[in-house]
Amino acid sequence: MVEREPSARQVMDDLMTGLDEAALREKYKLSSAGLDNLFETLLTEGLLELVDNRYVVPRKTIHAGKILNDILSGFTGNQLMEKFGLSPLGLQTVLKKLVHSRVLGIADLGVELYLRLEANVPENIRADERLRLEFEVSVCDVDRPDTMGTVRDITEKGIGTKGIEAKVDEIKTLMVMGDVLGQVSPFVFKAKCRWIGTSRVDRNRLAGFQIIRIPDRDLLQLKRLVELITL
Repeated sequence: MVEREPSARQVMDDLMTGLDEAALREKYKLSSAGLDNLFETLLTEGLLELVDNRYVVPRKTIHAGKILNDILSGFTGNQLMEKFGLSPLGLQTVLKKLVHSRVLGIADLGVELYLRLEANVPENIRADERLRLEFEVSVCDVDRPDTMGTVRDITEKGIGTKGIEAKVDEIKTLMVMGDVLGQVSPFVFKAKCRWIGTSRVDRNRLAGFQIIRIPDRDLLQLKRLVELITL
């Protein structure tokens, strides 16, 4: 039997619709041992419970599909906490479970949620909100100016890009080219790549960078861009 390992999200959704273990094994061509291993992983992550010898999605757990859709729709951390009644630490815990169980990819998080995921800070931390751009702003790797990408989202602490090649932990000098109306001038900063991924839509390269050094004059332009987005 050739096993096709399903995602945690698929299994949770199937259990919510009433599929039993036999149906899951048939659907995904899994052996009994393969399905047991998958269930054990989900139990460990707290995404399933064993009730009356049956695996169920616990009522107290936020259904993965609901919060996943909101994350993919661009909800900020503050919006997720308000909607689902989560503390900053609670949101971080949910994000870790979704990522570790492969319900959610790192590239789906954007800069702000990634920083929340990786934060090693007190409970009352308030991360900067991720701001998605409704207009196109170009960005380039200063060492490879012929390769132009676009800004996906941005905060004063980080930037998400599309079309920029990078490796995790690689430090790059990036230049954001400003807006088409000329309200924001080009600005340059050094940033460390925190995650990479691939767009589900066009298979283009995605990356998230944490800003580690930016001159005061360039920081002013970054703040202007953030202000422009929030208007």
